[in-house]
Amino acid sequence: MDFFGIESQDAVRLSWNVLPPNKLALVRAHIPLGVLYTPMKDLENLTMVEYKPLLCSKCQAYINPHCKLDFNAKLWLCPFCYQKNSFPKEYAQNISPQNLPAEIMEEYSTIEYLVINPNLQKLPPPIYLFVIDTCIPKEEL
Repeated sequence: MDFFGIESQDAVRLSWNVLPPNKLALVRAHIPLGVLYTPMKDLENLTMVEYKPLLCSKCQAYINPHCKLDFNAKLWLCPFCYQKNSFPKEYAQNISPQNLPAEIMEEYSTIEYLVINPNLQKLPPPIYLFVIDTCIPKEEL
């Protein structure tokens, strides 16, 4: 997929299309890795699901297409902390390689959860943190 395809699907643009395969290639590369993320971007093909997201019991990461699944044991492995998490009953009864929830399919790497919860109405608005690297010498600007 090209840069514009990824950006239109996930609102993310990377400065590289392939990450260095090893540390030597990373050291030899003179182009820094950069990511441009556009929060709240209006995506054309955004999938909306009307159920609560599954979270890792250890690190609270959302289940995603990069999780390893064990259909026999009805478990999923968090790719961030490697915690094994069991699927809830609603998932465990129906999940199979042919019947996957949207958040596990690669074509739905960005989805929106529509959760009706009165407690969510009381939450403050989201806070965005913008990090700008200013460590580059003036001569290289």
